[in-house]
Amino acid sequence: MEKTASQQFFLGVKDELPILVGVVPFGMIYGILALSADLNPLDAQAMSAVIFAGSSQFMTVQLIREATPWLVIVLTGFIINLRHALYSATIAPYVKHLPGR
Repeated sequence: MEKTASQQFFLGVKDELPILVGVVPFGMIYGILALSADLNPLDAQAMSAVIFAGSSQFMTVQLIREATPWLVIVLTGFIINLRHALYSATIAPYVKHLPGR
């Protein structure tokens, strides 16, 4: 029997619940650091939406707290996230048959 869209959605939610064990504490720690760096809650949340990699979020908050120039913050984030290029290169042979979209 085929499941409805809402049933599939809730099955997906149920499957993702175990990851919350690690994600919730990470989010709380990030939130505390962001607020201690004098970011307002809206900016801290926006940063989570824009900067996906957690290590870059922590680095950015610490550099903002130290009043580091924005160019240095952006370049440091770029360098930290270069690791994603390595991840992509590693899995490229396994996904090259998939459509680009």
